[in-house]
Amino acid sequence: MLTSEEMEKIEENIEDIKKYCVKRIGLFGSYVRNAQKLESDRDILVRLGNSKKTSDKYIDLIASTGRRWL
Repeated sequence: MLTSEEMEKIEENIEDIKKYCVKRIGLFGSYVRNAQKLESDRDILVRLGNSKKTSDKYIDLIASTGRRWL
């Protein structure tokens, strides 16, 4: 699972996240199963809205994230 610190970072940035037409953020993989290892990464699924501007927003989202939110 995400740590409380990671969840706080998402909540702190929720307005920025919404600018990118993000409708849902989900976590899957080893962290959900509580089977993560030290070298495990976090698998995050981002669901975007349906609009003409979504593809542009998606490209902007990928370009801007880096490790800014998590």
